[in-house]
Amino acid sequence: MCASTSNNTADLVDHLFREQSGKMTAVLCRIFGLYNSGIIEDIVQETFIAALKTWPVKGVPENAPAWLMQVAKNKTLNVIKKRKKLSQWSQNMQVGEEHIERLFLDGEIRDSQLRVLVACCYPEIPVKVQIMLTLKIIGGFHNKEIAGALLMTEAAVKKAIYRAKKEVQVLHDGSTIPGTREAINRVDTIYRVIYLMFNEGYKSNYKDTPVDEDLCFEAIRLAHLLLKIEELNHGECHALLSLMYFGMARFPARTREGILLVDLKEQNRQHWNQQYIQAGFHHLRKSRVSTRLSKYHLESTIASLHCSAASFDETDWETIVGCYEKLLHIEGTPLIRINYAIALGKAKSPQEGILVLDKIDTRLSKNELSLLHAARGELQADMGHYAAARSYYQVACDMAVSEADKAFLREKMEECNRKDISPN
Repeated sequence: MCASTSNNTADLVDHLFREQSGKMTAVLCRIFGLYNSGIIEDIVQETFIAALKTWPVKGVPENAPAWLMQVAKNKTLNVIKKRKKLSQWSQNMQVGEEHIERLFLDGEIRDSQLRVLVACCYPEIPVKVQIMLTLKIIGGFHNKEIAGALLMTEAAVKKAIYRAKKEVQVLHDGSTIPGTREAINRVDTIYRVIYLMFNEGYKSNYKDTPVDEDLCFEAIRLAHLLLKIEELNHGECHALLSLMYFGMARFPARTREGILLVDLKEQNRQHWNQQYIQAGFHHLRKSRVSTRLSKYHLESTIASLHCSAASFDETDWETIVGCYEKLLHIEGTPLIRINYAIALGKAKSPQEGILVLDKIDTRLSKNELSLLHAARGELQADMGHYAAARSYYQVACDMAVSEADKAFLREKMEECNRKDISPN
């Protein structure tokens, strides 16, 4: 056991919740059925509460994840015994101490996660709701975080998840967790879920810090799990992994003092993680075996060009523009159009980038509108129109959701003020 203060324990438990709750939930779904969420959530919550109460007094165990799994297993056995006595045990629920012991072994935990990941992507419910269920059950997301990732209200997320669980209970008894074969038919949604999970960690709108590395590592880990299925060990999964590794590589330089975002142009590239960059290129090479060009292939190629540039000014913007033009044919979202406009502004002229922004439908979410105005500000600044740029940054700041984004945009405004009064 290692000594620990209450604050340190709380931080560690928060980290372990991100890392372990999805694993724990997956095992419990194998035992209680996928949608007996009340029992499952109670066991998970009680396990982490036990850690918060015990560790400050007795110290943190040397193997904290194993301790948590052992407590969850004991609580599971207690729940089963109690329910049997009260005749509340369904015959559908898999039982037996030996069976439960086996499910808590590392290999079975991995298998459970994969099975539950597939089960959440139930084909009879809308794709967006499938994503919500997976983020909730496997990712350990709170409703507020899911709302941020999917650009929805928290109330809408709560209602959709509740309805989805009820609907699946009608379609499927929840007792049989699907095997890996079902993953083949649901793979696009599974990739999308992992992608969103990584994005929320890469730039979190609803946490005190703008980056959640635990969530990004979890997304990478789930993608590696998919590669263990022969039928899914193909180019698209490698492209997704490549994209995530390139993103992770920039983490050491993306923030200042842990809370302030640093612009790509200002990042110290010497601090980028070369090991992750090499992993990104490794999976990018493997992705080329695919016969289908996916959004992940194009986005990982764009990320590779940023990571391989010696400086911001030496970035191959022409090739990046070409990638975005292909990407627009696959998924022409407002965010992709905004990024395309910025790249076009760097490769050709800010005016051409602005023309692209002018064509974007402004019926957007608050966060998307903030990004749109920030892009306008950047292109105006590139033309030396600092007063106009500052005005756009101010509008973007007013619409920004996260404190990190607001702080970043305030710095941009201050930079415009300095340049506007500087002698030519």
